[in-house]
Amino acid sequence: MIKQILLILLGIFFLLNGINHFYNTQVLKEYAKKRGMIAPKIMVYLAGILLVLGGLSMISGI
Repeated sequence: MIKQILLILLGIFFLLNGINHFYNTQVLKEYAKKRGMIAPKIMVYLAGILLVLGGLSMISGI
């Protein structure tokens, strides 16, 4: 029981962070560029998509 609750909470955390990648793209893009990432804008979007999918997966139990 506690495991499911913790997985749901962690999934919500990932989901919200993924959504944040789409709302604060410019800030995260500048941070990624400063860190020397290749194609920072694409990487920010890719990370956001993966975080959202991972969060939904944890919430749904897949």
